[in-house]
Amino acid sequence: MKIHNYHKQYLTKLLKIPQSFDKIKTLFSPTDFNKELIYSINKAKYRVYIVSLYFDCDSSGRLILDTLYKVKKNYYNIDIVIIVDLNRARRNRFGTNNTITNIDWYYYMAQINSGIEIPIYGVPISNKEYFGVFHLKGFIIDDKVIYSGININNIYLRKLNYYRYDRYKIIKNKLLADTLVYYIKQYLLAAKVINRLNNINSKKVTINGIYKLRKTLKKASYYYPGISNYNKLSIIPLVGLGKYSLLNKTVYHLIYSTKQKIILCTPYFNIPNILFNSIIDMLNLGITVEIIIGDKTANDFYVPKKNYNFHITHIIPYLYEINLRNIIIKLQNYINYGNLIIKIWKNKYNSFHIKGIWVDNKWYMLTSNNFNMRSWKLDLENALLIYDPQKLILKDSNIELSNINNHTKLIKHYNDIQTIDDYPKKIRNLINKIQKTNFDKIINFLI
Repeated sequence: MKIHNYHKQYLTKLLKIPQSFDKIKTLFSPTDFNKELIYSINKAKYRVYIVSLYFDCDSSGRLILDTLYKVKKNYYNIDIVIIVDLNRARRNRFGTNNTITNIDWYYYMAQINSGIEIPIYGVPISNKEYFGVFHLKGFIIDDKVIYSGININNIYLRKLNYYRYDRYKIIKNKLLADTLVYYIKQYLLAAKVINRLNNINSKKVTINGIYKLRKTLKKASYYYPGISNYNKLSIIPLVGLGKYSLLNKTVYHLIYSTKQKIILCTPYFNIPNILFNSIIDMLNLGITVEIIIGDKTANDFYVPKKNYNFHITHIIPYLYEINLRNIIIKLQNYINYGNLIIKIWKNKYNSFHIKGIWVDNKWYMLTSNNFNMRSWKLDLENALLIYDPQKLILKDSNIELSNINNHTKLIKHYNDIQTIDDYPKKIRNLINKIQKTNFDKIINFLI
């Protein structure tokens, strides 16, 4: 009990932004989210900030960028800013033959809309993607925060026959919106190493410049006049880079504050040791731990056999599944006992991008964090932690979880998970080779 109270006190002391119940809404599908995003952009009056890992040149990306240019043309003084990961913008999707990058498209759109300024910036969190990415998420439109883990393309916004499933929260709160924008201006737009991508005069990015940015971001946090010990519906914005970040610290305390049940959603199971050990501690206390994970076929790197064109990245879903099976072997006794619940999400060829934590029907974390080793140490991540002691949003939360669970399968034994022998020959051979050299351990840290 003393341990629980210690972690509860940490959460109690976090500065909270009061939130009106009638101004927070959950959406339950990518189609509804797409409509809300386009609608909100069209209605924008004084600012639109779009922050995403990538903003692709496909029909969804083109529609949103065209809409932004139209709004800017009608309201010349509106502040519109797009921020993406620099390294991701420089390349095309793995496995495609397209030679036109997103940066090429951004520049082309700036040229055909000459005189209408919409800056698109690239943030270099590292010199290579596998050493960390710009994983900040959220759209700020006037006083509205539209928070989701999505990136801008057809899959996330369901313009194809398949989709990538995420979480979608619409929050109207001026202080929260101002807080997120202040961080963007203070720590990203003011950084010397940030690059304007739709301008021919781009800067040369140096490793030293990236190092200085990372050093700054490791110390940076959201600044706002919040209220400690506030016991009503409220929101705590969190951001962080590096394993000692405020966001990581809060995830740790959130897990240990659980009294009855914690639900953790993540696209893949590759969690850092500190989180794994905290889950073990909760299980040993008899607390129910439910983990919902995407099936390997619901991973964004998975490629079905019928359109198989082998690329090294295609082994990633299989490595995650191997991790999962090995973990379940270690935790089988807890599954047998009944307080560990493992569910695998699979829905045809759709993919799973749900991330977050639910604790005791009182705390709800929406986050960009995959709860994997790279997110924990290398990526810039953010989150909104919702505190709801009066259970005002419990109904929406239950609907959201019910929709997620519609396509889950309960794992009762580690034999419910495939082994390497079940994998395609090329995948099997490559995994066997890298396991002999222990290179899979390095890969697991970077994915």
